[in-house]
Amino acid sequence: MKSLTPAQALEFVREYAVVLDAVANPTNPFAGSEWMAHFIEQVAQDDWTVVVPNVGADGESLMLIYERTGAPGRYSALANYYASLVSPLCSTAVDRRAAVFGLVKQLAGVRPRPATVNFAPLDAQAQDTAALADAMTDQGFYVRRYFCFGNWYLPCEGTKFAAYMAQRDSQVRNTYARKSKKFLAAGKLQIATSLDEVESAMDAYGLVYAKSWKQPEPYPDFVRGWA
Repeated sequence: MKSLTPAQALEFVREYAVVLDAVANPTNPFAGSEWMAHFIEQVAQDDWTVVVPNVGADGESLMLIYERTGAPGRYSALANYYASLVSPLCSTAVDRRAAVFGLVKQLAGVRPRPATVNFAPLDAQAQDTAALADAMTDQGFYVRRYFCFGNWYLPCEGTKFAAYMAQRDSQVRNTYARKSKKFLAAGKLQIATSLDEVESAMDAYGLVYAKSWKQPEPYPDFVRGWA
């Protein structure tokens, strides 16, 4: 078990990038070393303590969470509203369930004992999530799942756009026709597909964002840096 300052945690993430980016981990851009380093650099405050349970039974296994001085005993995953998915277990272990139990057992041994540990947002269907809930319960924690958000989508393989629009109601079709005409008259849509286009694309994004109803970003460089 390690307790690190944000600066130490940043070095730790770089040192253990191989484990954090292991093939054994679910494919999740918000679970690897690039995300963790960027999150710590952009969001972490000096009074944070990053806690890292780690076990090495049949492979290296890590879990990074943080505690703020102003909220003692309350731990959170290295994620916030910028992350759409958390994968708390970073492991090269064959038995991921056993790895989760080992990590949670270490976490339960922290004194003073953690009051809350918030892993969000998790994949409700993932085996790691089920193992995490079982391990927390096994160590005497009260586990409560709650709905965070959903991902609704339409399977559309083989569907033509014209056929899709024909199945929509008249209000949607009329809105699409009206807005499409206005959009095409006003400008163009460009999709950035290479890194050398990111800066100009983010400049355009910033201009649109500044004219919107949204509140200013609390971490202005976060989105640009992550892109």
